[in-house]
Amino acid sequence: MDTHYCIRRARLEECDRIIDFLNCEWRKGQLLADKKYFSYYYIDGKKLNFIIATKNNDIVATCGFVRASGSDVWGSNLFVKKGEEPTLVLKIIKFFEKEGLTLFGIGIVKRTQGIYRALGFQVGELKHYYKLFDKDEYKVATIVEKQICSNISNKYQVIEIGSEQILKETIDSLIFDNQRPYKSLEYIIRRYYKFPYPEYAYKVWAIKVAENNIPTVFITREQRVLGEKVLRIVDIIGSEEELQGIGYFFEEQGKINGYEYIDCWCYGIKDTIMQNLGFFCNDVNIIPDRLEPLQKCNDEIYFVNKNMPGFRVFRADGDMDRPNIWYNITL
Repeated sequence: MDTHYCIRRARLEECDRIIDFLNCEWRKGQLLADKKYFSYYYIDGKKLNFIIATKNNDIVATCGFVRASGSDVWGSNLFVKKGEEPTLVLKIIKFFEKEGLTLFGIGIVKRTQGIYRALGFQVGELKHYYKLFDKDEYKVATIVEKQICSNISNKYQVIEIGSEQILKETIDSLIFDNQRPYKSLEYIIRRYYKFPYPEYAYKVWAIKVAENNIPTVFITREQRVLGEKVLRIVDIIGSEEELQGIGYFFEEQGKINGYEYIDCWCYGIKDTIMQNLGFFCNDVNIIPDRLEPLQKCNDEIYFVNKNMPGFRVFRADGDMDRPNIWYNITL
């Protein structure tokens, strides 16, 4: 017997109902209960970026979405109440298409991967690249083989884009056109300049090839762990080839700031480019991803993509690079 579900976009006044549902079905005290977090990611003007399924007016499933730009969105918090029909997940995912939204996903759990594949999505895994600096002792990473690779290429200039106004005046929005999910200047401003948690201080950088020629923007975030510091490259937008010409920048950042390592979770950047930049990708050493609190293990991050050309994904996409200072959760 086919159970009747009503699948629709949630109304703004249903925020508390959604949080209560997730507290019950997932984990009480999860990060969505933080109103600042919830508002930043899911309230879009007078709209709520959540799809819900109801049965007899009770919420039985949810799927939030975090906007990139245009119709491109990242799905998050896809949960179905125990005992409901397995096909409900399929119906919710298909509802995005009816709404004219292109759905991407990051942080996908293994149990749902088969469903995405059945719907024609590509399921893949981000690679974890890291650049290790020479230290007598490592407190954050666990180093079995000290692999130090330098790149002192100083072919291109790296400049910090210190404000949204400078971003608008400096960056040609055309550099974003060939990448999916699409990321506009407005996206960068909201995601990195206006992120509501001061504990996560992002820096926006640009690679300057020549006057009036900036093909690449990348974003970093410094993090302190156990009295040490690491640097995370959380997003890269535009051309990737020019990364090979800025190795000196990362060498200097490591030396000046005393980083244990610099890491980058990504998919869609050529291995040879990251290797030429002086980054490794292997499991010989433990380069932890979860730093709040520190969990010393090598992690896995999976994504889904509706076979879009030019697809790239990074750690700051969706809601992955979020503050877990007060929470320790796994989506």
